[in-house]
Amino acid sequence: MTAGIQIRNPTTGVLMVDITTRLKKILGSVTIQAGVSGSLNDARLASGQAVIAFQPAKIWGWLVGNVARPNFYVSGTTISWSYSAMSGDNGEFVGGTMFYGVY
Repeated sequence: MTAGIQIRNPTTGVLMVDITTRLKKILGSVTIQAGVSGSLNDARLASGQAVIAFQPAKIWGWLVGNVARPNFYVSGTTISWSYSAMSGDNGEFVGGTMFYGVY
């Protein structure tokens, strides 16, 4: 039995969305300290294309863009993150939680 989702037009019955071969799957989360680079290795990342979402620990500076955000990189089964150097436009580094998974 195939798992997934199919959405059809209720009037015509025409298939609009068909996601039956791959679904997103969250594998874990990591707390990232503000301004601290790092990496993690998870063998399960080899089972699909990596997906990363970042939830900042604070919203205020994030909304006005007055923060230095982490940059994420994926290589094989390793996800790395680092911060750019502080500039006049960025008031502070922001930490938060990275959620990662595969698609």
